[in-house]
Amino acid sequence: MKPALLLVLVVGILVGCEGIGQGMKPMDGNGGTTRSPDAGVNQNEDVIYTHGRVQNVGKLDEFMGRGSGQLRIVHYTVEGDPIFNDLSYENERVKVRRDNTQDRFGTPRVVVYSCNKLNKEETDTQMLFTLSGCDGEAEKVPLFRVSYDVGQQDTFEFDLRYGVQRKNVIDTFQNRLVKDLIIAGTAEVNDFKLTPKERQTIYKAMVLANYLEPKELSLACNVKPHGSYDLRVRINDAEHQYQWSQCDQGRDGLDMLEVANTIIEVVQARKDYQELPPAEGGYH
Repeated sequence: MKPALLLVLVVGILVGCEGIGQGMKPMDGNGGTTRSPDAGVNQNEDVIYTHGRVQNVGKLDEFMGRGSGQLRIVHYTVEGDPIFNDLSYENERVKVRRDNTQDRFGTPRVVVYSCNKLNKEETDTQMLFTLSGCDGEAEKVPLFRVSYDVGQQDTFEFDLRYGVQRKNVIDTFQNRLVKDLIIAGTAEVNDFKLTPKERQTIYKAMVLANYLEPKELSLACNVKPHGSYDLRVRINDAEHQYQWSQCDQGRDGLDMLEVANTIIEVVQARKDYQELPPAEGGYH
């Protein structure tokens, strides 16, 4: 059996003791105008890597899309100490400021590197961010890697129930697909089974939502009627369950809603789902 940590999210971030700084020439030790370590960690805005799990990886995409501003990547050591990697665009180059002065077991140092470009390489099973054209000997430096290869998992199953009364069911444990027809009851697909490609798409969405981290979710909702979600996931020998309503606008609620929508979109695009009868009426 593979270790649970690697089974769910294998993330290679190379901004700690290796990666950034290896083979690149330091510019100075002051770091310019990027955020100070005293500013701490912003749980909503910073990319945070903690012992094999990543949070807010989408912020790196946004940073690349803007081509301006700053972004902090925080790498926690095994002992729980933060190493700050501040990226900023300056004069059409990417500056990287690495500060490990809060690492109690490292050699305190602040160094700054300059690179021509921040790159993203994405496949069906992984996402890799690199820096290229860097000062010094290293032409291409790995920055951040997220792996979401469902084929590497021993077990990956889930059961999603959703809707006003959660009568819609997408259950890979029992190979069940149930559609809520409202007035007309329900309709079911026999021998429902996702393809490997569909499973890969769904697993990727879960990994990018950092679904193993504790979630603050809410079932509260003042809208009547309102939909809600119940998602149970088994990854190898671990099982996790999440419940939230359509009214949950918190960060975790929106992340899990994106996961649920990915599952629903994948299934609704299938021929066997499209052959089910349409729903009739509505909830009041």
